[in-house]
Amino acid sequence: MNSTLLKTYLLLAFSVFLDMSIQIVMIWKILEITSSTVYMGMIVSIGAVTPFILSKVIKKKDIFYKKSTITTLRAVFFACMVTVLYFNATGMIYIIFMVAVFSSCNMVCSINTFEVKNSSFVKSKLIEASKASRVLQTTIQFGAFFGALFGGWYLKAMGFESFIHYIAVMSILLSVSYLFVSDVDKEDAEAEKSNQQALSGKRERFIIQVALSVLTGLHIGAFNTFVPVYYQLFREWGPDILGFASGLAGIGALCAALLPQNKRVYLLSAALLLVGDIGLFFMDMPYLSVLFCFCIGYAVNSVRITSRTEILKSDAVQSDVNNAISHSNYLFYIVSGTIPMLVTLLLTYFSFSSEAYGVSLILVGVFSAVVILLLTRSKKTITLEGAYEK
Repeated sequence: MNSTLLKTYLLLAFSVFLDMSIQIVMIWKILEITSSTVYMGMIVSIGAVTPFILSKVIKKKDIFYKKSTITTLRAVFFACMVTVLYFNATGMIYIIFMVAVFSSCNMVCSINTFEVKNSSFVKSKLIEASKASRVLQTTIQFGAFFGALFGGWYLKAMGFESFIHYIAVMSILLSVSYLFVSDVDKEDAEAEKSNQQALSGKRERFIIQVALSVLTGLHIGAFNTFVPVYYQLFREWGPDILGFASGLAGIGALCAALLPQNKRVYLLSAALLLVGDIGLFFMDMPYLSVLFCFCIGYAVNSVRITSRTEILKSDAVQSDVNNAISHSNYLFYIVSGTIPMLVTLLLTYFSFSSEAYGVSLILVGVFSAVVILLLTRSKKTITLEGAYEK
């Protein structure tokens, strides 16, 4: 692999690793203090909504996927951690919540930046579109998995205050590391400007690919929110079963990234989503129930990778590709955090039984499968004109 590609993907892995370790520790700490699961959805959704809204307000819309922005954000985060330690505010719930939201915002902006960088690699023919999409998704998953694992271990072994010291040091190191990732060359920028003028009025829009990405966010959020409640309160299974379920879903997602995709990938994914959700709900033997999580992980990641590949393969101008990728990521995180949280609030408010969480997962699966089939049934190349305003 080209050294530039390798350096970029390794830095992405390190970035996601740090952010996910922060997310896990902060959510655990908040749960320990408040015993409320609502904060989990709020952290993810607010972290995505904030840069999304600012990108609409600020005239320079590409600011949230530039290297200079994420470098500055990491440096500011370091300063915040130093301030928290100086005033000994590590035990304050609002401080912990703000740290978690800031970290979530960092993660969204960082992934956006690397996604856009990834698209420039494809445009420069440094890597093929399908391979670029698979490598990027695998890098994010590995970073998230090991980050979550490390965060939980560090909190238990070293304590919360020590973890704040750790993330402060890692944040400034990451900020410096970003300096080694180049921005788009001036020649590329000039060529892009020329292309935009030449293709004015003919810009492709990617509403279907963005919608497919949002659906994966919906299902991932539903899985992460509903399955723990269903397994723990209704089935009365232990945390080892939940861990096994998450692990198999991760293996399924990894297989989707590593194995070649069938031409009917969307049809297969829709079918696997239905099989996975229904099997998980009805199977009353724990180790058989969790096997269906493999189907869920494979299906969700197949849709996400394929929709991203279609964007990268498009001959649209780079600004439209960047815009589509950015919208896709923002909405993915907003939906994955917000919708399951709202459903949880409704189920709690109307005093539904814990079995309702399993039923809700099936409903999300049915909805996702139907929409996937409707969106992809009639087109091989899925692009639309005028999907959203700039």
